[in-house]
Amino acid sequence: FVVDRNNHRILKLDFDTRPRTRVITQTNDTHGFYEVIYPTEPELQFHGQFPRDPTGKRAPALQGEFGLSEPVMIVKFRHYYFVTEANSNRIVVLSVNYRDTSHLYYVTELRPNSTRYPSYQFREGLAATADGYLWQLYSMYGTDTSLGVTK
Repeated sequence: FVVDRNNHRILKLDFDTRPRTRVITQTNDTHGFYEVIYPTEPELQFHGQFPRDPTGKRAPALQGEFGLSEPVMIVKFRHYYFVTEANSNRIVVLSVNYRDTSHLYYVTELRPNSTRYPSYQFREGLAATADGYLWQLYSMYGTDTSLGVTK
């Protein structure tokens, strides 16, 4: 996964699945020929994006409630992907469609409680542990950056 901040999207890249190169070589044995399969160099190719363009083309991603606004970082936990944004106070949660792996879909978003913590502002740092804890950097009242954890 690659964060494309300027185009407000997440790109999904996969390894190229083209068949390997086959070379027929002549020998002196009774069969006459045999095949040698040489692996090609692995290559990354475009496989999808979020938000997905309705036309299926690689057009610039859409912004809005279910879109992204300058994504900064993506972190994986099991089959969920957490995306932090530069211009908003939310963490967007995405997942991959297991039937069509080129399709990333919106699951939900995480926001601080604005009535309880009105000055709580997410920063660009984010990490997920194998136990399901999500660590994020935040600041309150625009001062020092702190580290918070949620499960």
